[in-house]
Amino acid sequence: MKQKGGAVNTSTYGILLCMLGHMKMTAEAMELWAEMVLQGNKPDRKSYNGMLDALTGDSDWEMGINFFKRMVEEGINPDFLSCQAISKLFFRAGQTGKVLLLAQSIQDISVKRTVYESFVRTLGSAGCVQEVFALIEAMKADDVVPTVVTYLGMIDVLCSTAAEPSEVTKTVEEMEKDCGKLSLDSFNSILTSLCHSHRFQVAYDMLKECHRRQLSPEIEISNAIFVGLSIQGKWQLTDGVFEELKMMGSRIKLATFNVLLQSSAQVGDVETTKKILRIMEENTVYPNVDTYNAAIGCFARAGRLRVALQVFNEMGMNGCIPNTSSYNSVLFVLCKAGLTDAALSFFERMQADGIKPDSSTFSILCSIDKNREKLNKQSLEVHAEKRSVAVA
Repeated sequence: MKQKGGAVNTSTYGILLCMLGHMKMTAEAMELWAEMVLQGNKPDRKSYNGMLDALTGDSDWEMGINFFKRMVEEGINPDFLSCQAISKLFFRAGQTGKVLLLAQSIQDISVKRTVYESFVRTLGSAGCVQEVFALIEAMKADDVVPTVVTYLGMIDVLCSTAAEPSEVTKTVEEMEKDCGKLSLDSFNSILTSLCHSHRFQVAYDMLKECHRRQLSPEIEISNAIFVGLSIQGKWQLTDGVFEELKMMGSRIKLATFNVLLQSSAQVGDVETTKKILRIMEENTVYPNVDTYNAAIGCFARAGRLRVALQVFNEMGMNGCIPNTSSYNSVLFVLCKAGLTDAALSFFERMQADGIKPDSSTFSILCSIDKNREKLNKQSLEVHAEKRSVAVA
């Protein structure tokens, strides 16, 4: 193969080998490699990476080792792509134990560290937990001190498996012992891994530690932790959490406050709802219709009729237009209090305001026995109207 103006150079061969490697065209890559060497071109790192990537298609791990060792012998330090390719090759061939032997055979300490770290990340992403632990121990035995990158890869593995929370905490402690105090970036990475694996309680404990050290993780991560705890039903506004929320203040998203309010509303926790609303007010986080609905729902479930109606009226005065859920919450508390006439009057107001009732509206009102037949008839009429509109 020749290019315009003369023979193909090493750089071009490297690009072509990477393309063939990406497509796992092993035979074609081998032919191109032989041609490159025959033309007197010395392979560079890109050429080796392409060849190693191509070999993963045939799972020829023995040839992969030969290429990898030749690469090191020629003074070309493997990078992450090189190590990723060889470790994938071992994994697909069912020879993950060979990774450890290969890493131990390398003499250059900087190359050895790169190999170990790359293998930890690659095998970790493949779920090879035992192999990752073995690599960490081998690193220490080889007098290669694990770096932040190594530990972050290990923590990612622990988070994605069924590891106990104590194992994650222990690994973080070992990380600080070997690498010094954790930076904000490290905390962000660890918290992200914990959130992705839905380990929100562990993440929250670590978030508190961040704040104790006067570090402020990314607000998106903090929001995810509070929302996750709330969805899992593990969230309670204890004094400690209350202080955390106050400290973060306006940095918390409105959507996060709404989820926390909805969580409180489900159990009718009036005090928690009041505290959250107070934090929002102190930090000028303006409520929306979902905020008001959650608050009304909370007071309704707690039987606090007067407060629920007060919040409903404030909603309109503050420019938030009530929706069906808003009216349903007030209807619920009126029916629960046995105020039949008031409930029916409020239902008429709902219709006069142009708010269409839904199935929940009629379900609430049908609890009033003497109006069941009348309301069932209205419900059928509404649903019949919806069906006719849908058909049209």
